[in-house]
Amino acid sequence: MPYTSHGHWYGPGEPTMPAPNARARCGGPRLCAVCKREAGQIEYACRFTSWTNTDGKDRQVTKYDQTGAGEAGLLSARTLAKQTRAWQPHHDLPADAVVVSRPVPEWTVVEEN
Repeated sequence: MPYTSHGHWYGPGEPTMPAPNARARCGGPRLCAVCKREAGQIEYACRFTSWTNTDGKDRQVTKYDQTGAGEAGLLSARTLAKQTRAWQPHHDLPADAVVVSRPVPEWTVVEEN
């Protein structure tokens, strides 16, 4: 049943019945951060400092490991950030791994039949 906890439909096609008894006046998945996350419209990643040696010189860079969208993506990003913060000090890096997010862009029709 693809409704957010605020009662907004986000699934494909027509809303299924029965609909929730109450719906929050939050703006739904277009405006509300909670609804966006629950509808899988927010993409999560772990941002951290790591080493690179692409040109023969060791240097620190910022990297992003994308974990997915929605609740599952958030949980994965939290786990990855925790593990990365534990790993970094053993490699002479600051323990700076954090969870970051961005809105998932809306689908655009590229090809039509």
